[in-house]
Amino acid sequence: METALLATNLVIAIVYAWILVVMVQQRKVMSQQLTEMQSTRLAAHRPVLVVREEPEGTFITNIGHGPALDGMIVMRLGELSISWLLLPLGVGERFAVTVLFKPREMGEWLITYRDMFGNEHMTHYFWRERRHVFSG
Repeated sequence: METALLATNLVIAIVYAWILVVMVQQRKVMSQQLTEMQSTRLAAHRPVLVVREEPEGTFITNIGHGPALDGMIVMRLGELSISWLLLPLGVGERFAVTVLFKPREMGEWLITYRDMFGNEHMTHYFWRERRHVFSG
């Protein structure tokens, strides 16, 4: 009788241990899926600001998938630095900069902005190379 009770308890303990192992594995998978979902959600609403030269002037354009908020432009030419704030730019919206000065005279621009979740992004534009570098 005691042997049967001991065997039953041992089987129950093994079943509980197996359930615990499976639950831990499921938790890891769910955590990975949640991380992927969050990064997908952020990418789906990420703004991307670029500098574009068009026939009617030079513009900062939002080519991303979400609004660019709290934007600021810093323009550098050697030791000289000029900065100002940008109004929020929705998807596809643009901001004309040619009315303020001749942008080709500036060596580089650093444009910082936030997405709707408060994450900071940056576009670094180099005039000589006509090249963008993005981060954030």
